[in-house]
Amino acid sequence: MVESMYGLPADKPVRRMREYLSVLRPLLRGETVAHHGELLTASGTAAVPGAEPPQVLLAAMGPAMLSLAGELADGVVTWMTGPRTLAGHIVPSVTKAAESAGRPAPRVIAGLVVCVTDDEAGVRGRVAEQFGLAGQMPEYRAMLDREGVAGPQDVVIVGDEAAVAEGIGRLADAGVTEYLAAPFGTPEEQHRTIQAVAALATGT
Repeated sequence: MVESMYGLPADKPVRRMREYLSVLRPLLRGETVAHHGELLTASGTAAVPGAEPPQVLLAAMGPAMLSLAGELADGVVTWMTGPRTLAGHIVPSVTKAAESAGRPAPRVIAGLVVCVTDDEAGVRGRVAEQFGLAGQMPEYRAMLDREGVAGPQDVVIVGDEAAVAEGIGRLADAGVTEYLAAPFGTPEEQHRTIQAVAALATGT
């Protein structure tokens, strides 16, 4: 996707990201950068008076990138990754790397499709159609295989309000610090979903 959709090089992804973060983090702190690495060159500064440096989160699923996220970033964001894989792979990997680097506990943000509906089977079928490509891509396929499921339709959070609350609870039990909800379905289902997730977020 990096090459075909964005026209960017995809070779040496971990090394490239390490160099990218070594440039980005100082720039965000208002520092001057003079980086001449194997893959990237960057010189200059991007100081904005009065601006506080934001946290940097890394989209990562593989072991090496998770280790890098724990070492140099403030946390990790996943997509289409289920609770078993989050608990057994994502959370411990990034947490161990952060601890080894003497960094604070990382944020772990799990992005998953969610739909409050009375037609669970129908929604899962629509998810399989619309997100089926993810099940064929090596990065996501590896996470789905870790989860022991056939495709994205098996890791999304779908059902009535109680089932959705239980699914989000499983993410918290897995060590996820934040849930990135992607409402799905008909306009009515999405409205119902947003209301349910908002109620969980506010404790109402």
